[in-house]
Amino acid sequence: MAQLRSRSCRLRGNGSLAPEAVAIAQEPFAIVNTGDLRLFDELSLLGNERAAATRMNELLEANPSLRRRL
Repeated sequence: MAQLRSRSCRLRGNGSLAPEAVAIAQEPFAIVNTGDLRLFDELSLLGNERAAATRMNELLEANPSLRRRL
């Protein structure tokens, strides 16, 4: 039955009561200075949380004095 409905919908198009397509915006994650909320460096704007966490850990490993400043 579901196949019949979907085939029928494809032939007729979506009905006027069909909801709009859902879109999810991907927002970037930034590593910023806590004092002024500016990007730490040009590599501090990343595409996802995991990449930002990895970069943050790399920065802190290389320079532990940045802890509490980023």
